[in-house]
Formats: sequence, structure tokens, C-alpha cells
Amino acid sequence: MEKSKKEQYFFWIFKGVRIILRGSEIWYVSCEQGKTLVHTRNRVYQIGGPLKEEVRKLQELPMVKVHNSFLVNMDKLEVISAKGAMLKNQVSIPVSRGCWGTARVTIEAYYRDKCSSLPQVREDAV
Repeated sequence: MEKSKKEQYFFWIFKGVRIILRGSEIWYVSCEQGKTLVHTRNRVYQIGGPLKEEVRKLQELPMVKVHNSFLVNMDKLEVISAKGAMLKNQVSIPVSRGCWGTARVTIEAYYRDKCSSLPQVREDAV
């Protein structure tokens, strides 16, 4: 029997409010008007640290930077292309030209490891 991976929890204190989330609850992280926001399925939490700091904090999760202002949980992705991403809850996320190449490679590697049936993608098909 495969040993299940222990659920990760993340903790922030922002303006006296303690925010505790399971990693699997985090859909994406955004930076809007200088505020870093953690988005779950039903709520948005403002946290104190800059987005760069959150990238480091969340590195244990399958997060990928798709835009200078967005980190996306790869387990929540439904569709992604150079033009944008759609999450499983129908939220649309922009994908920047500067992040697309690295994001594409990261996402393909993640799903190649996760799914043995992932097809090889031709470069000219992208």
C-alpha cells in the first residue's frame, strides 16, 4: 500500500488575523495593486508578504509562475496556453510571454511525472 503524503499547512499573520490553509486549498496566488492575495475555491485572503516571498514559502506545492503577478497550483489547472490559463473552477488567469516558456516546461514535467500516459508535445504544435 502506498503511504499517503502528509497534508501541508501554511500559516500567515496579516493585520492581526491568523490565516491557516491546507496546501490543497490554495488555487492561486496573485499580486494586485501591491497586495498579495491567496485564492481558495470560495475565498480570497490578503497576506502581508510580497509575491517573491510567497514563491519561496509555497515551493513545496505544485505551484508555477505563469505571470509576474500570478502563481497557479498545477493541480487546479484545466487548460493552459500562451494566451492564458483556465482553472477547474472556471477562473481565467493571464499567462505572460516572459513566463510561458518556463511555465510550459514545468507543467509538462509535473504531469509527465504524475501521469504515465501524458503524450509528448511537439514544439511546433504549441
